[in-house]
Parts: sequence; C-alpha cells; structure tokens
Amino acid sequence: MNKSTLEAINHIIDTDDCPFTQFEVHGFFIGLLVSSHSKESRKEKIIKFLDLSSNINTNKLIDELSNTIRQELINQTLSVYSFMNDDSEKGSELESAANSLSEWTYYFLIGYQGESSLSDNPDVQEILDIFDEISQVNQKYKFDGSKSSSQESLDEINSFIVKSTLYLYERRTND
Repeated sequence: MNKSTLEAINHIIDTDDCPFTQFEVHGFFIGLLVSSHSKESRKEKIIKFLDLSSNINTNKLIDELSNTIRQELINQTLSVYSFMNDDSEKGSELESAANSLSEWTYYFLIGYQGESSLSDNPDVQEILDIFDEISQVNQKYKFDGSKSSSQESLDEINSFIVKSTLYLYERRTND
C-alpha cells in the first residue's frame, strides 16, 4: 500500500474506531471504486458497512481516500502489499502477507458486489473467481517448507491482484 493511502486509511480507522483492518478497508474502497456505483451510493455503502459516523469530517476523509486511490488507479501506481527485505521475520511475514491478501480480496469482492455490467464479461468473471479463491487462501492452502517458494507464490498473487484491479478499472472507465 502506498504511504499516502495507508495514512488516509489509518485516519479513517482511528477517527471512527473502525473495526476493520487496513487491508479490509483498502480492498473495500477499491472494490467500490472499480464498480460502477454512483459516488453517493459508494459513500453510503462505505459509511454503513464500515460503521462510520455520517458527519462532515468523515465525509471529507472518505473523499480524500477515494481521490487518493483513484489517482493510484489512474496513474497505475496501485500497491496492495509490500514485502520487507529482512529475512529474520520471513515466516511470520509470509503468514501475515497471506492473511492481508486474503482480507483485501474478500473485502474487494464485498465492495464490488452488485456490479452487473462487467460481471457478464468472461474475463471479468474469471478475475472475480480467482479473487474468491485468494480470499480463501488461508482456509484452503498450507505453506510448504520452502520460504522462497512461498514468497514467490505470494509475490505472484500480489502482482495478479494489482494487475487485475487495474484491468477492471480500465474496463469500467472505457465502458
């Protein structure tokens, strides 16, 4: 996640004691932004789902985060998970990364839910199906003994999420 996005998400979480993680909030916001929901509908869904107060300050924070993420999508600088280079915590970081990517895709799908115009496209449906698989990665898969292969797998998943999200955004803006 980019620093400015992380700061905006933390501000929302801290301001309203939002019970969700950074990755859940990020995935949810992006799912909504990639869908064709109207701005008012998105804001309403964000406030209700994330259990935020509906005041001027919260609306401003939502707009700021939405604009920050939208710029990342436009500029194709979207980032979901950045891996550390320190090998001492590699095992626990891999589990944390898997959890974070799983949370992100699960909440992306919740935000994207109700989108029908693009879901009829087989490429889009395939992406959504793979996101659903990723959201269940901790329930269905176990890490093997090789940290390097697990790291490579998570890197590939992370890369797929970013590329697929940018693809979905491009499809929406071109339709």
